[in-house]
Amino acid sequence: MGIWYKIIVSISYIGVVSNSALICFTAGVFDDGLDKKWLAFLIIEHALFVLKYLISAYIPDMPTLVANGKTWSERVVDEKIYLKLSDQVQERKAKNLHFEQTEGARFAEFKKDQIPSENY
Repeated sequence: MGIWYKIIVSISYIGVVSNSALICFTAGVFDDGLDKKWLAFLIIEHALFVLKYLISAYIPDMPTLVANGKTWSERVVDEKIYLKLSDQVQERKAKNLHFEQTEGARFAEFKKDQIPSENY
């Protein structure tokens, strides 16, 4: 979303302040004096800020399925379009691991006389 995410977050913080002020100063709930109105305003505003922060910290911005799909698509683009190798291939090359199959090494063939008799 780019810059729009920052704009939406800023508007939501402004909304917390303005709605808290509307509740405290115009609703007539706190008629005990201006000091108590300001105290109620600060308590409500800070409580809503904490609640907003906890909700944004608990709920991720991107679902896990979408994040995994994005990672997969970036890897496919790197491999197919930019001709970059995947992480597994790079790791194998860095560790100098070669998995080549040699002729006749597919299956080990043992004859009965090659295995010691005490293993029966």
